[in-house]
Amino acid sequence: MVNEKTSILFKLGNESRNHEDWLDYLQYGFDESDVQTLLGMVADESLHGADIDSNEAWVPMHAWRTLGQIGSAEAVEPLLALFDEIVDDDWALSEFPIVMSMIGESSIEPLTRYLRESGHDEFSLVMAADALKTIAESYPASKERIVRVLTTYLDAPDASMLTLNGLIVVFLLDLEAKTSIETLRRLYRNNQVDITCAGDLEDVEITLGFRAERDTPRPHYEEQAEEPQEPHQRPVKRPQTEDVFELLTYYLDRFGHDDSALDVSELDGFFAALNCSPFVIPPSQWLDAIWGGESLSPEWPSKKAYEEFTRLAFIHYHHVQESLEQGKLDAIYLERDEGEITHIIVDEWCAGFLKGIDLWPPLPPQDVDQVARCTQLIEPFATEEGWAKIDALSLEEVQAAQARIEPAVEALFQHFEAQRKLARTPLKRDAPKISRNDPCPCGSGKKYKKCCLNKS
Repeated sequence: MVNEKTSILFKLGNESRNHEDWLDYLQYGFDESDVQTLLGMVADESLHGADIDSNEAWVPMHAWRTLGQIGSAEAVEPLLALFDEIVDDDWALSEFPIVMSMIGESSIEPLTRYLRESGHDEFSLVMAADALKTIAESYPASKERIVRVLTTYLDAPDASMLTLNGLIVVFLLDLEAKTSIETLRRLYRNNQVDITCAGDLEDVEITLGFRAERDTPRPHYEEQAEEPQEPHQRPVKRPQTEDVFELLTYYLDRFGHDDSALDVSELDGFFAALNCSPFVIPPSQWLDAIWGGESLSPEWPSKKAYEEFTRLAFIHYHHVQESLEQGKLDAIYLERDEGEITHIIVDEWCAGFLKGIDLWPPLPPQDVDQVARCTQLIEPFATEEGWAKIDALSLEEVQAAQARIEPAVEALFQHFEAQRKLARTPLKRDAPKISRNDPCPCGSGKKYKKCCLNKS
């Protein structure tokens, strides 16, 4: 039940929206008597589903932070029961371990039991292990006990949860757990760990001081990380930023696949094509097309995640629209550095543009020719046949070809601007409006409502 104290949390909104600088919630008079009410607010689905820009969306965060500051052992088990429900909330994923550590050592035994239980989401278990590590750092006297708990788990790990196992290795390295080395060696020998988390066994041994240098070349962790991710390898958390490009990149990386937009560069080209169309492409169509079609659209973990991605997509869509209207298209191309030379990569942007063109309705012949004049400059960078031609060009010729893309797109936008303006212009009546009680213009002598109005 919301009372005078807890109503304060509905007014805070996104105030103190970072993980380091929490408000002092106890200044509002919160104490043990508020624990059950606060737990209800943390679990309230309507609050988690609220609009990201509303104050309500931030109430669960303020509630769990308050619980941490109260430090009530009474809150531990109810919070653990929420782990599987809250796991897709990236803020909870980062902050529940902190809350548990603030409650203190009374959390250790429940967290230990939770880590040993089967049937939990992999990243719920990551939260539990992270909480144990954070408690060990906050309460040094508990460190040895918690190292044993984490090591015991890795003695018989779930072999299907490689990311969890890898992150527990990270936590043990943070705790300088030299006593765990034999368990870690066995874990790596059995290939039961994602090496992109903490590195390979030689990296682990170097970190713990069991060797001074590598005997073998370092593995290409980046290449492994770029392989298609299994569900249990999803990104750990949403970046704590409001930068539109970073957040779009996060969602495209997290939910992307072979048929979806690869990155923000491809999405930028896609939006450029949509905005050049002589007809408005409805969002209901292009939002699904980002992912390759309705059947390939993500199974969103929450309404909040879907709404945030949609909001970000609209922001960038309108940014591209505005730049085209101003004749200042600034395409988001990728870059690759080779020594002192920076190469511009337009391939993804061009691929996105062609995907956008595919959503256009059929055009009359004169317009088809105009589109072709633009796409013939783009297709060489987005098709296998075109790549072969590009490979035969000198660097200067490639750069010149790239430089022609933006002007061609701006010209295409301007070509259809008159049609777009016509579509946006409200219908105007040439004749004056006829009242229902006026004489009918057909000359029958009857009132309009008794005559032709009924025939229309």
